[in-house]
Amino acid sequence: MEYNPQMIINTANSFLLAAERAYEQRQSGPGQFQMLLVPAVVSTAFAIELYFKAIITIEGGNARGHALFALFQDISENSKAALVAGV
Repeated sequence: MEYNPQMIINTANSFLLAAERAYEQRQSGPGQFQMLLVPAVVSTAFAIELYFKAIITIEGGNARGHALFALFQDISENSKAALVAGV
């Protein structure tokens, strides 16, 4: 099955937006705030996974699994350098 990298990126962008919204603090009572930390972290992880998979797909690879470190290892050295430089 062939995957469309742009569709992967669009889905990653959606997870990133969900994470950003979950990180927002909202007042839940006098002097109390609520932040959806766990959903924010999970959505961020999903977004990173999908961005890695999009890069691998663009580079002609076949991304499988959910381990972020393993996916990062599958990215070309040039792309890894670009990612690290952008951090």
